[in-house]
Amino acid sequence: MDYNLDELAKSRNPFAFIAQAHVKARETRDDDNKRYDLRLALHEEVETSGLKKREVLLVTRFIEEVMRLPEELDRELFVERVARKEDKKMEFHTYAERVGERRGRRKGKVEGKIETKRDWILKLLEMRFGKIPERVQVTIESLADQSALDELHTLAFKCRSLKAFESRLLKEYAAGNAS
Repeated sequence: MDYNLDELAKSRNPFAFIAQAHVKARETRDDDNKRYDLRLALHEEVETSGLKKREVLLVTRFIEEVMRLPEELDRELFVERVARKEDKKMEFHTYAERVGERRGRRKGKVEGKIETKRDWILKLLEMRFGKIPERVQVTIESLADQSALDELHTLAFKCRSLKAFESRLLKEYAAGNAS
């Protein structure tokens, strides 16, 4: 009870929050409105402290137990905490930003699929034929056309030799012909 509240407020130790709750509970024994405000502030400090989720939960339980409020104020505090969390999560974006974000996500998904297809082709060739020549790798990695990559994947599976694969790859998909 002799702790300095300013020093405790600077600490991110879970026990500092527990000590603050004790001190503030004693301080607000006869003033529910002040207790409401102090408990709300303490909850926010705990939630933004960087503690692990489990620690936040345990400290929050302790605060609620030590700094009890009448049922009506307890409910009101809960609603206010939820509303504040929602306000912090809510970001406003213009229509153009939202369109750009969707395009970016779509583009990222497409690029991810293309990258995956390239990897599968190279892995399949390596599994079947061993070391892959650098010119084959470079040519495959330069391709961005999904249908071309699908065709090459099938070719990598069906071709009889790496030489046959490489010949067709360079003939149809060499740097000048790549989509």
